[in-house]
Amino acid sequence: MNQENQLIEKSLKIGVCQVELSLGDFDANKQKVIDSIEKIKAENPDIIVFPECTLMGYYPADLLERKSIILDQLNVLKELEYYLKENLNPGIGIFIGGLSLNPSLKGKPFYNSAFFWNGSNFETVFHKTLLPTYDIFDEARHIEPNPLNYPQTLIWKGHTILVTICEDIWAWENLKGQSYYPENPLKHQKDSVDLIVNLSASPYWFNKQKTRLRVISETSQHFEAPMVYVNQIAGQDETVFDGSSVVTNKEGKPVWIGDLFKEEFKCFELDLLDKEKKQNLSKIDLPEVHIKPDTEEQLYEALKFGLKSYVHLAGFQKVHLGLSGGLDSALVAQLCVDTFGKENVTCLYMPSKFSSDLSDKIVKDLKNNLEFKYIEQSIQAIFEFYIGEVSTDIIPKAFGLTHENIQARIRANILMAYSNSNKSLLIGTSNKSELAVGYATLYGDLCSAYNPIGDLLKTQVFALSKFLMQEKQGLTSEVIKRPPSAELREGQKDEDSLPSYEELDAAIQKIIIKRQAANTEIEKWVLTKLYQTEFKRWQSPPILKVSQHAFGRGRRMPLNHKAKS
Repeated sequence: MNQENQLIEKSLKIGVCQVELSLGDFDANKQKVIDSIEKIKAENPDIIVFPECTLMGYYPADLLERKSIILDQLNVLKELEYYLKENLNPGIGIFIGGLSLNPSLKGKPFYNSAFFWNGSNFETVFHKTLLPTYDIFDEARHIEPNPLNYPQTLIWKGHTILVTICEDIWAWENLKGQSYYPENPLKHQKDSVDLIVNLSASPYWFNKQKTRLRVISETSQHFEAPMVYVNQIAGQDETVFDGSSVVTNKEGKPVWIGDLFKEEFKCFELDLLDKEKKQNLSKIDLPEVHIKPDTEEQLYEALKFGLKSYVHLAGFQKVHLGLSGGLDSALVAQLCVDTFGKENVTCLYMPSKFSSDLSDKIVKDLKNNLEFKYIEQSIQAIFEFYIGEVSTDIIPKAFGLTHENIQARIRANILMAYSNSNKSLLIGTSNKSELAVGYATLYGDLCSAYNPIGDLLKTQVFALSKFLMQEKQGLTSEVIKRPPSAELREGQKDEDSLPSYEELDAAIQKIIIKRQAANTEIEKWVLTKLYQTEFKRWQSPPILKVSQHAFGRGRRMPLNHKAKS
């Protein structure tokens, strides 16, 4: 289609397709695109925008070691092209994200690209410029940055559209004047633009929306143009992508924000010619959206979405966990029932002589409230036989840490046996506070296939549990109020071995999340424990990331080193 001969239209109608994608499932993602277009094309949009890596899913990581995977994705793009030629009005343009080949013999083999359907083909391709290499990201490992003079623009129906892909809008300085990048390539754009489009795959973390909206608004304000930001929904291993797509007016103020973890199909008619008009939406009168802080309800939705995605993508329908009578396992039981339904959740209670009457009562109350499948199996006889049969050269007679850990590992063996015999996935119950200082037994309570609360500090576990107790029938005040205990020896309490959780979590926030220096005695103790127990976290299950800096793929700490601070 010859853009030069088109009349300039006063407005463009933009279709936003905030869709849920599956990594590497090209056929499913292609069908998702087709179904989305069918839903929105009746509104006759001028442009439809999909997220980053629409066909591939994000992030492929070392799947990109196999060129054949990219060739498969490009073949699916061709199939989509055939469909569009037969079924779509040629006046509708479409942005679709995917990986493309770098034809040069220099640099990395692929580009992270946005393909534009111009009514007849996908010949116009834009490439991502800024490749994130922090936290969970490592795009520069396999992907080459945009080789052209950035920015990249497209003329469509007489309007100049600036095309950006996710990280391309994240080079603005933060409130402290800091940036991950030495320069912001968006500042190189000298000519005016009428519209900014951003195809994104931006992960969720608690309270991220404020930061995300800041970079979106700064981009929109810089160009004095409305912006359409489309983010994917997905659960991929440890990471969840929340959607929360955004449309701004020319002043950079959001006029629409998509839901978290829900697909959205919306059309917005943007007035692009009237530069003096303060509110640039014609025909659709949308007020400015006021942003509220994230809530426990949103955090809980993130946990449910991430857990469900991981379990189902792993090919399981049923889950199970070990109940202790403590808050962490009670919260995970509630989470599993709310995510999969009581009929698909089994909880095993495995008491010993150290298990208290209160633990027994809490477990029974939880069983009655949540109605999951319940199995009780004492480990006391197994424990006594175990230590009676094994040589004292291996297990000392005097009761100590060895005996505590044996109990945890007996429970892990029972939980894994249940997994093998029932095709059920074992869900972990360790929180971030425990993981940070190694307060967990390797091959014991760390034994699981996935840990949905491993990025929650203990204080967050308390706050979320109090919220759920008010909203749902399940957790009781007894389990929230009781002093935390592993119950592996007589009268044991967590705070016999740990600082108070308020002090501990404040130190973890400072050292791990904010990455600041350890100054107080508690902070230095936490840092020492953090270094000493890294080997446990290397062997821990995948952890659902809901903070800015989680244990797992985004943290690459050496196991052995001599650092002190």
